[in-house]
Amino acid sequence: MSIVLSRNKTDGGGFHAGMGAGMLPIAIGLGTDPSFRAPMAIVVIGGLITSTFLSLLVIPVVFTYVDDAINALARYPFKFKG
Repeated sequence: MSIVLSRNKTDGGGFHAGMGAGMLPIAIGLGTDPSFRAPMAIVVIGGLITSTFLSLLVIPVVFTYVDDAINALARYPFKFKG
């Protein structure tokens, strides 16, 4: 949670935490007509969790692998036949 909170200060991620907290009562079914709004709230919360997971974990790992591959290929000069 500390990563998310520190991230909120720099790139506007506070919107994600506020949006998730605001959608939680609707997803649980509190308020008027929960059968109409609850599915939308669940999808929004799932999207926020997915986007946070991708931006904090998956993207840095993929970047590291690609960077390592580029550095490994740069060590070996290629000789093209031609």
